[in-house]
Amino acid sequence: MAQYRIYINERNTKEMTALSAELRNEGGIITDLGFDKSRGRAYYDVTFSESQAPRELIGERIIPLE
Repeated sequence: MAQYRIYINERNTKEMTALSAELRNEGGIITDLGFDKSRGRAYYDVTFSESQAPRELIGERIIPLE
């Protein structure tokens, strides 16, 4: 299993709901929703199996957790 923190740009509840549905459809399990005061952004902590990890999206918005 691989864990990632995905920062959320959207402040619209409908868009956040759509993002969480998309993450689940891609095999992700949302384990936490929080707010990072230093970045001023909300985030989801998501767990993926190794084969489903969003490797191509890792960068500013998606950060691997150890």
